[in-house]
Parts: sequence; C-alpha cells; structure tokens
Amino acid sequence: MAVRLVVTSKGIGRLSPDDSTIELLASPYPDIRAALEDGVGLAALAQAATTGECEASAVDLLPPVAAPRQLWAVGLNYAEHVAEINGAQLSEPFIFPKATSAIIPDGAAIRIPRLYPDTIDYEGEMAIVIGRHARGIDAQSAWSYVAGITICNDVSARQVQKGGPGVRANISMAKSFDTFAPLGLAVAVRETVANPDDLALRTYVNDDLRQSASTSQMIFSVPELLVFLTERVTLYPGDVVSTGTPEGVGDISGRFLKGGDTVRIELEEVGSLTSPVVRDDNAG
Repeated sequence: MAVRLVVTSKGIGRLSPDDSTIELLASPYPDIRAALEDGVGLAALAQAATTGECEASAVDLLPPVAAPRQLWAVGLNYAEHVAEINGAQLSEPFIFPKATSAIIPDGAAIRIPRLYPDTIDYEGEMAIVIGRHARGIDAQSAWSYVAGITICNDVSARQVQKGGPGVRANISMAKSFDTFAPLGLAVAVRETVANPDDLALRTYVNDDLRQSASTSQMIFSVPELLVFLTERVTLYPGDVVSTGTPEGVGDISGRFLKGGDTVRIELEEVGSLTSPVVRDDNAG
C-alpha cells in the first residue's frame, strides 16, 4: 500500500494501511491544496513529524482537496465503456469541467435531486491531483506534475446529460449537481505508488460488483491527458483531473441509484471511497 494522506477536522494525517488510525502531522496547512500551493510536495509533507494518533472514526473526514481551482473529468476513456454505449472511439480526449462545489468527502451522502430522481448514475474513476503549475508539458515529464492519486465518483444525471425534446444535452450540468463529486478517502503520494499506470479499479453498489478494470486499459493515459489539457489550459497545484470510468455504468442496465443504496469504489494502492445515497426530498 502506498503512503496515503487524509484531511480531517484536526488537520492533515497519514492513514494506516488498514484505514483504522490516522497519524496527525505537524503541518501549518489546513489541507493538501494549501501545501501544494506553497510549494510543499506530498512526499515531503508525508514525512512531517507527528503530533499524535487517533482512530479514524474519531475525526470528521474532509475532502482531500476541498476547493480545487479546477475539476476536470474525462469521458469515454475505456474502450469497453465506449462499446457498451455504442459510441465511436475518439481520436482525442473528451474532457469537460465539473463544478468544484459538487465535491464531498468519503462517507458523505450523494443526494438524489428532486428534479431528476430516476436516472442518477455512478462512475468509479481514478483521479489525479496536480502538484505544480503545468502549462504545455510533455508526456515524458507528465507524471512529475502529479502530486497524488485519489478516487472520484463522477455521479451523473443521465436525463440532463442526454437532453430531450426542446432541451439541449448538458454534460457538465449533469455532473455538477450538489454532492455529485465524492472524492477521497485518501490521496496516495505519487512517488510511493509502484505502478500508477496499472491500478485495479472496482465499483460496488450495495456490495454488488458493477465495474472492474485496470487503469492500464484507459484509451488515453495520464500523460496523454495532461499533455492535451495543458496545451489548452493552465493547471494549478491542487487541481483535480478524474480520468474516466470503465464499463458497467447503471445507464446500460437500468440499475440507477436510489435512496438507501451505498456506492463503494476501490482503487489499488489508494483504498476506497464510500458514499451512501439519499433522496433530497427537502430541497427547494
């Protein structure tokens, strides 16, 4: 297991391999983004002295990156997912923004909105956290711009994504509802991940395995995604790029999320991200 950092109500900490305890770090930074913006890499941050240890259940977990400047997501990046939706393989990455206000931590609930309650879907994905200013980078150095690896659930309102009569399809809005970007539980320090290009990724709904793949199966690798993005936009420390989902989404089988469900996404070396699902019946 890689070295993994979490952000808690008591500060940044190192998560134990079994997720049971957290070693709190002597750090002046409230979260990972603040450390990265100050030029402190996660490998150095992880080596900070500790101020104590606590049970993971005894602290409130926060998103590892609560307010990135940018949250980019990638569509159609696994060939079998492209096939299951009868899509055509793309010649360049399909990348779109998600609202950073949608980010929630491990354990927080995905809220099914009153507007579109019947077509809310899960998408388990590997996400990367940018470690330093990146503009016009090359593929050979791309991984050096990544501070860490985490998990994102690219929750989607398929009715909004697809549109309909008189309603234009809107992928960014479909994926930017409040609570539609669970992120975490931890960030694995990139230098401690043995093979970041080949990590097992699985998504469960109520312990039913829905998605299973390796990140080595991505059509566009992390370096290719970062080259494409930084030819167009500047990435900043703490920005997040979610790299796409494999086959097995609920939209194909009709097994959409409903109140009372639990989604768990597991990523090798990184851990898991768990989100209960509730109906947002009190929303205005």
